[in-house]
Amino acid sequence: MGDKSLSHKAITIAALSEGVSDLQNIDLSVDVRITMQAFRDMGVVIEEVALDRLRVHGVGLRGLKAPIAPINIHESRESLYLLLPVLAGQSFVTTVVGEGELLKQPMSDLLSVIREMGGKIASDVEDCLPIVLTPGQATDVSISLTSGSERLKMSAFLAALYSPTIGHVRPLITELSHCEVLLRQFGAVISECDGGFQIAPSSLSGVDIVLSGDVHEAMWWALLASLLAGSELNVKNVGLDSVSFDYLSFLQSIGLDASVPPESVLGTGLREGEMHVVFSELQSFTLSATQSYRFREMLPLLCVVAAYANGVTHINGVNALPYYHEDRVLALVDALEKVKVRCTYENGELIIYGSVPQGGELDCAGDDRLALAMLALGARSKSTTVVNDCQKLLEEFNELESIAGQLGFHCSVVQ
Repeated sequence: MGDKSLSHKAITIAALSEGVSDLQNIDLSVDVRITMQAFRDMGVVIEEVALDRLRVHGVGLRGLKAPIAPINIHESRESLYLLLPVLAGQSFVTTVVGEGELLKQPMSDLLSVIREMGGKIASDVEDCLPIVLTPGQATDVSISLTSGSERLKMSAFLAALYSPTIGHVRPLITELSHCEVLLRQFGAVISECDGGFQIAPSSLSGVDIVLSGDVHEAMWWALLASLLAGSELNVKNVGLDSVSFDYLSFLQSIGLDASVPPESVLGTGLREGEMHVVFSELQSFTLSATQSYRFREMLPLLCVVAAYANGVTHINGVNALPYYHEDRVLALVDALEKVKVRCTYENGELIIYGSVPQGGELDCAGDDRLALAMLALGARSKSTTVVNDCQKLLEEFNELESIAGQLGFHCSVVQ
């Protein structure tokens, strides 16, 4: 299955391009369809050619039409971060609404990008949805980010596309990622300079591309293969940016028997191709606060690694993570305790004592990343592990049972 985040991005960039784009290996899960519908509501023709293939008729950077109703991004944070800078670059006023947790969370980091573009934001609760976005006069865009968020980085790049002169983006982490490579494939002129990137004014052109597979799912499969005796796994069409490559390299340093794809011709630091993983005994490890932040997307899986590893693992800097990443780790701490894996958490340091989980009943609180980690926690547990509230996981990951079965891991869906 295609990477969900890349699918959101590819649809967005294709809609803003001039000409037709053929997008293959697209993840058409619920969240991605929210982004699709928003562009359809603004006049972009998007054809569903196959289950994982779209034909997008781009309208150009400023060719969107005012929607007849508010744009509803529901609970899709990815849609919000992609759509707002695009809307700020148009000529019409837009109301953006959401649902659930997104209504309670201030979006100050994102809205600062919109204000840098000259956009004006009106909301009942400061920097929270719903908002009314009024585009301002086009202004030169120069953004210095204080967060390592990939979503925010992509928002800044989209904002820079609307700069009348060369736009500048200075991310907290300057390593090349899928954001830049994907934009370049559509014709964006991006170069590195002064500890950041500059984006020259240019139009985007429609292209035909095949997206790489979902990185987090590939990491989950790799973890299962390493945990289950006798496993041998080949995953095709894996796309690794510098963070996910470093994550796999770190796992190799503690015993993971895996080969990773070669460096891609699309951009220095990116790797695309096939990943091979076999069963291996993993050793305990110590993560610095810097490493914990860098691997924050994969920390729940690293907690599972620590639970099965030989020895005592120390994960530092948990309390310095963005709150939603910290919450995920703390939810894993609760899960570890329930399956009788000894762990302690104090002053931002998580200590996990490797052992064999006993199994039990866990609750992922509707978080698909947590659900995957909890299922992996039960891979070799002494008794059955039940993970509740997995509806989002089932919507996002419809190949779950078949892939787990190929690895000899019994995973069943309870209605």
